[in-house]
Amino acid sequence: MDDNFHENPIEKPTIKQLEMILKENEEKEKLVAELIIANKELAFQNKEKEKRAAELIIANKELAFQNKEKEKRAAELVLADKELDFQNEEKEKIKELNHQLVLLNKKLEVSNEELERFAYSISHDLRAPLRHILGFIEMLNMSLPKPIDEKSQHYFEVIHDAARDMGNLIDGLLSYSRIGRTELVKRRVDLEKIITKVVDTFKMETERRSLEWDIKKLPYVEGDSIMLEIVLTNLISNAIKFTRLKQAATITIASAPDPENVDQIIFNIKDNGIGFDMRYREKLFGVFQRLHNHKDFEGVGIGLANVKHIIKRHGGRVWAEGELDKGATFYFTLPKYKEG
Repeated sequence: MDDNFHENPIEKPTIKQLEMILKENEEKEKLVAELIIANKELAFQNKEKEKRAAELIIANKELAFQNKEKEKRAAELVLADKELDFQNEEKEKIKELNHQLVLLNKKLEVSNEELERFAYSISHDLRAPLRHILGFIEMLNMSLPKPIDEKSQHYFEVIHDAARDMGNLIDGLLSYSRIGRTELVKRRVDLEKIITKVVDTFKMETERRSLEWDIKKLPYVEGDSIMLEIVLTNLISNAIKFTRLKQAATITIASAPDPENVDQIIFNIKDNGIGFDMRYREKLFGVFQRLHNHKDFEGVGIGLANVKHIIKRHGGRVWAEGELDKGATFYFTLPKYKEG
């Protein structure tokens, strides 16, 4: 061995030095442990940050979607505002049109009243000269030497029939004008009772015919009983008249709720008579309008006009359906009777 080795031996650390070394090691271990904990915390925080970043990305996407939806809703709102403005303009136009319609209706009512007064006056004034015509025809016929020739007799009959028809037309016109001028007295009306009365008045005319009546249970209505008797008389007499050529005639009278107005009832009178062509249904309710030959079926064409006039004054409506040789059905609506 080297002699110097033995001459310079390593000095042993003192206890104090060992204690310091141990203390330093403990401090280092403590720092390492704290560093490990800090690294773990940092790693956890980084994961949380990554998680929050991912959530933020999703939130940003959701926000972008919401913004797009808001823009879409804003565009829709703009369109809705424009549509609302348009509708308001249309409402104003409709309001103005309704106002004009009210004014026109008032003018029409005044015109109708004047027309009814004029018709009444003219009809009343025509009756006197017509009576004179009929009277002088009779006097002339009586004053001529007998026997008169066949042609002259025919002329007298034609003149007499024409004057009689004109008298019937005047009577019809007078009745039509009176209906418009007469004040309605509304109360509870039993239509079944009126129908029974009307049917009974035609008993002599129908007793020798094969005519079956099918009258259903009918509700009470609110109206003028006298006016409604005119309605039923006209409609029932028409049904009797236009089933005259049927070997087995049937007339049905029924009612049903009005789907267009809960406060009204629809009534119908149906027959299996000669019917009519639906192309001319608008002419049915016109004054002096006829769809059938006067020689085959009597009448002056005022009855259905009276029906429409009366039903309209009751706040109802009237219409008809039919087919040639298969019968006709006449409908009209009337207000329900409300207790109290």
